[in-house]
Amino acid sequence: MGSSRCGLWGDLQQQQQQQQQQQQQQQQQQQQQQQQQQQQKQEQQQQEQQQQQQQQQHQQQQQQQQQQQQQQRQQQQQQQQQQQK
Repeated sequence: MGSSRCGLWGDLQQQQQQQQQQQQQQQQQQQQQQQQQQQQKQEQQQQEQQQQQQQQQHQQQQQQQQQQQQQQRQQQQQQQQQQQK
């Protein structure tokens, strides 16, 4: 009886150790997944920043075009004044 009890206890302990190892592996996998998600978020943020920069550049170009148009108008007005003289 004593030997059989030892055998049963030994089996139980081995099973418990295996279960603990599996749990640890699962935790590591979860951590890796979280890291991947963070990387994806960072990539999205970078893309958003790039889009904002592009939009700013477009606005600058529009402003420059407006300034050029104003300059052309001023030149036309000067020419008209000279002709009247």
